[in-house]
Amino acid sequence: MTLTCPACRHSRTTPFLELGDVPVFCNVQWDSRARAQAAATGPLALSACVDCGHVFNRAFDAARLAYAPGYENSQHASSVFRSYAERLVDRLIELYGIRDRSVVDIGCGRGDLLALMCERGGNRGYGFDPSYAGSTVAASDTPFTIQREFFGADHAAKIRPSLVSCRHVLEHVEDPIDFLRTLRTAIEACGDAVLYLEVPSGEELLESHGLWDYLYEHVSYFTASSLRAVLNAAGFEVLAMRRDFGGQFLCADARVAPRALSAAEHCGRSEPAVRAAAQAMLGRLDRWKQWAAELPHGQTVSLWGAGSKGVMFLNLLGLAAPRRIDRVVDQNPDKHGRFVSGTGQQIVAPEALRGSGIAQVVLMNGIYESEVRGRLQDLGVDTRLTVAWP
Repeated sequence: MTLTCPACRHSRTTPFLELGDVPVFCNVQWDSRARAQAAATGPLALSACVDCGHVFNRAFDAARLAYAPGYENSQHASSVFRSYAERLVDRLIELYGIRDRSVVDIGCGRGDLLALMCERGGNRGYGFDPSYAGSTVAASDTPFTIQREFFGADHAAKIRPSLVSCRHVLEHVEDPIDFLRTLRTAIEACGDAVLYLEVPSGEELLESHGLWDYLYEHVSYFTASSLRAVLNAAGFEVLAMRRDFGGQFLCADARVAPRALSAAEHCGRSEPAVRAAAQAMLGRLDRWKQWAAELPHGQTVSLWGAGSKGVMFLNLLGLAAPRRIDRVVDQNPDKHGRFVSGTGQQIVAPEALRGSGIAQVVLMNGIYESEVRGRLQDLGVDTRLTVAWP
């Protein structure tokens, strides 16, 4: 058990939410229901730092996780997410003059962000991701390459990037300060290279009682205070910080600091406030369990969203397929025909709802509500749409 805060390394932490054993990977899909239902699990026991507000899984064990090809979490099949990514890329290009430059994306997946950086800024892209499953050689019409390895000083010396992006990676790292120090060493010789970090917002989860976004593969849930703390401790100065994507993402622009920085100002939450948030989350879980128990027999219900929220929703409610919910809809074609970790629902395309007589669709992320309603209308699917979060 880890009792020291990974962000500020203080020991004034308090346990506040126990969710039991959950799949160690939400973003790995399986080729059969049996394999999905036999997927490895790990305990989710959350603590909060009274000093900096950071939330972390004190029962996390990195040895349970091995990122490899097959990890799939791209959201770029959604027009809503693509629009967000385009706005992000345009902001970075214009604000920091990232045109005809080299850019690096750490944990790049299949290179969606790199493609936009290259297309919209005329840049040269280099991706690094051990879980990447495609070819490491760029196609003739693709101005970026991806390597199945970790980014290091040797790569930085050759590439000399003007921008290093690291999106939705830091929350997976057991020691974020050590990780960022290694990254600083790699890029500090690159002049004024900008580091862009993006993580799920821990503040948003506490404020909106975002129960479904706590998952095993995320050891950390950063607040603005705790993200600033790890960046400062690692030798970065924060240029800008904000919440984006409906408040769900916490984003920071940073550079290697020219001098040692004083400790970041801490801004934690009181134990009563954290425990009140936990009680509200458990109340939400109880209400959804009651909803599941009262589903009429024979009624067809599907989830929309086979990402982490959907996987946690199904597992925390104990909705093992084929009982109650047999399928999960997702727009990402790379997930279609595969099965959800833990509960074993098959993942299908939106077109599978056409003519199905579906009685209800539960949407896992409300930011996509307008897009999903339009998609259902285009498919001629007349059904009740219920938003699970926020």
